[in-house]
Amino acid sequence: MGINGSFTGYKTLTIKSIDIFRRILRGHMNSLRTVFLLFVFGFSVAFSQESSVRSEDALLADAFSNGDSDYINEILHPEFTWIDAEGIMWPRRESLAAELKPLLTGEDQVTIIEHYYGAATFLERSKDDSFTMYIWDSTSGAPKLLNITEIQVKEKDYQSQSADFEIPCYNPCTVMPWVPLSENQRSAYAAWQDQEQAYLDPETGRLNRDGWIRRINNDQDQRPVNTYMGKSPPKEDRVAFYMPRINAALESRGTGFTVPVLWSRWWDIGDEAVFNIMLQPTFGDKAYWASRIFSPVNGVWMMSESYHTYIETSPIMISVDPAISGDDREDLRNVDLSTR
Repeated sequence: MGINGSFTGYKTLTIKSIDIFRRILRGHMNSLRTVFLLFVFGFSVAFSQESSVRSEDALLADAFSNGDSDYINEILHPEFTWIDAEGIMWPRRESLAAELKPLLTGEDQVTIIEHYYGAATFLERSKDDSFTMYIWDSTSGAPKLLNITEIQVKEKDYQSQSADFEIPCYNPCTVMPWVPLSENQRSAYAAWQDQEQAYLDPETGRLNRDGWIRRINNDQDQRPVNTYMGKSPPKEDRVAFYMPRINAALESRGTGFTVPVLWSRWWDIGDEAVFNIMLQPTFGDKAYWASRIFSPVNGVWMMSESYHTYIETSPIMISVDPAISGDDREDLRNVDLSTR
């Protein structure tokens, strides 16, 4: 009886244990199946977006080459903008009326780079010193072209002048002529302010711009492009080149290449990207359009893509020390800007 009882108890316990194990295993299998299905679904969505963008991009290139205005009108985002290589901003209606053609056509042998940020796609076409950035928005499913920004790299035909006095970073470090309309826009704006702001190092007592380093995304080897500097080297090389110069400027005059904003517009693209355009005048230089994508990396918002197209017809922004009184300033009406 005892033996039979022990055996029965053992058998019952074993059966219960097996049953519990089966339920646990079934639960794990369901979880694994769910994870697998979510992975497949996510992969399928990403693959679908990539294939859709590539397909539409190829069709758009053909449409520009063939003058297919109907397709171009259909594929453009309602808030589409085009910044050409001369720095002219074309809204959607004006770009269609002008029948603009891209700097690089579908017939050119170009290098294509694609970076994906959720529903946003950065697609770059380049050949030699010509670069075109396409920003695609797949929020609604079918990709729509939100922006084209073009750059034709060239040498400066004028002399830049750097200020030798302090220029406080009031705009954009404290204020800017723009108001964020979403939490993502506020996060992206805070990330950019962090880039521009100078910080006091408590150990050395010196100002630094370490925010510029921590807010530059490099998870896909992103490279900014500039009218007068071309395509940037990798991030580590940019940091090695620029940081000593920025910190030297902070040491000598309390500011480090701060560039204010005169006009700006921002777009949310899904939950993982914010695209913006800024009109920025440079002290001692020409104004330029800055087209950028901000995105979160491990919860930290960073600047992921950046194009600076200088405005060909912009005057050179002469810096005037605000500490000098009006009587002591040079009469700017008699300044020959062609020599500046």
